[in-house]
Amino acid sequence: MEGFKPTLGETLGDRKVDCRIPGCTNTWVWTSREQLDAFGRGETDPPRRMCDECYALYREIEPQEVTCSRPGCTNTWTWAPMSQLVRLRKTGRKTPPRRLCDHCRDRVEDVEDRQVGCRVPGCANTWTWTARDQIETGAPERKVDPPRRMCSSCYEQYQALEDRQIPCRVDACDGTWTYRRMQQLADARAGVTNPPDRMCDSCYERYNLLEDRRVPCRVEGCDGTWFWPKMAQLQAWVAAGTDDPIAPPSRMCPDCSALYASLQDEQVACSVPGCTGTWIDRRGAQLARIRKGKGRHPPDRLCDDCQALLHELDDREVSCKNIGCDGTWSWKRGAQLRAIRSSRRRDVEPPRRACDQCRRFIETHPAKVLHCRICGAPIEWSSENQLKVALGQWREPELCGTCRASS
Repeated sequence: MEGFKPTLGETLGDRKVDCRIPGCTNTWVWTSREQLDAFGRGETDPPRRMCDECYALYREIEPQEVTCSRPGCTNTWTWAPMSQLVRLRKTGRKTPPRRLCDHCRDRVEDVEDRQVGCRVPGCANTWTWTARDQIETGAPERKVDPPRRMCSSCYEQYQALEDRQIPCRVDACDGTWTYRRMQQLADARAGVTNPPDRMCDSCYERYNLLEDRRVPCRVEGCDGTWFWPKMAQLQAWVAAGTDDPIAPPSRMCPDCSALYASLQDEQVACSVPGCTGTWIDRRGAQLARIRKGKGRHPPDRLCDDCQALLHELDDREVSCKNIGCDGTWSWKRGAQLRAIRSSRRRDVEPPRRACDQCRRFIETHPAKVLHCRICGAPIEWSSENQLKVALGQWREPELCGTCRASS
C-alpha cells in the first residue's frame, strides 16, 4: 500500500544475546517487544540473562556446605548455586573449589605476608607468600615450609622459554636429550650460556649396563692390564652400530706403553754372510722379545733385498759328486743365496756334494780291515773306498802293498 510505514517493533526484530554465564556458548532471544519496553525505559543494552539450558541447571542446583580448605578446620562455607553453575560451565567439574570459611578469612588480617626466596638457583629475588595462602596451608599453627615458587621475573622468563632438543654427548650417536626450560632458566641465572654435555636416554640406559673393566695387555708375555672406563666402552659400542656390547680393543698396558715409547727402530745387518744390506728392527718387535724373556738382541734375519732374491730362487736338484751314482741332492735356495752373496755373482756353480743315498751308505758302512791273501797282512779299507766298490769304480784289494810290489 502506498504510504505504508513499518513500526519500530517491526524494524528491530528479535535479537540473539549471549548467555551471561562464563563458559557457556549458548544464546537467549531478546524479542522486539522486550527491546521496545527497554528503550521506553531508556535502556539500550540487553539485560544480563541466562540461556534456557543454564537456567534449567540453575533451578536444579542446591546450596552446598563445603569444608574449609585450611587443614584442621572443621567449619564450612556455603557454595551458592550460581557459583556452582559458573564452575560447571567453565571447567565441566562439579567438585567445589578450595576456599576458607568466614572464620579463617577473618584470621587473614592477623597474619602478615612473607617474602620467600625464588626457587631458581642463583636468583636473589623473592615472591610474596600471602597471608591467605599461609592460612590455607595451616602455616600459622604449625611449621610448614613455604612452597617452592619462582619470582615474577623468573616466571616471565620461564614462560618465554621452550624445551630444546640437544645432541647427545656420545660421539657417533645421532640421538638427542631434552633441555628443559627450568634447567635453562637455572643455568642462565648461574651465568651458564651453553647447555651441559649429556647423554640421550638410549645411551644412558646402555651406560648403566656397563662397568669399568681391566683388560689384559695386547703384548704377548705381559701379564699387565689397562683400564677401559665405561664411557670409552659406550663410545665404542655406539660407533660399532650394534645392539650387543663389543669386545675391547687391542691395547698395551701403561708399563708396555712407557717401554715402547723409550725404544727406537734400529738398523740391523743382514744375516747372510757377504751381504752389506740391513733390515729395520721395529720397536714393537723389540718390546715383544723383552716381554717373552728373549732379551733385546735382534734375531738373524734377511734384509729386504735378500728376501726378494730368495723369493726368486727355487730349490735345485744337483747330481751327486760320486762317479757312477745317478742320485741327486737338493741345493736349497737359502744355501744358493749365501753362495751368491759370498761370490757376488748370480751365476754361481753349486758345490760338489754326495747325494743322500751315498751319504747313508757311508754312515752305515764303517771302515773295515781286509787281509792280504798271501801274507795275511791287514789292509785298512775306508767307508769311501767301500762306496767306490759299490759304485763299480774299484774292487776290493786282495794283496797288501808289499806283496803287490813283489809279484
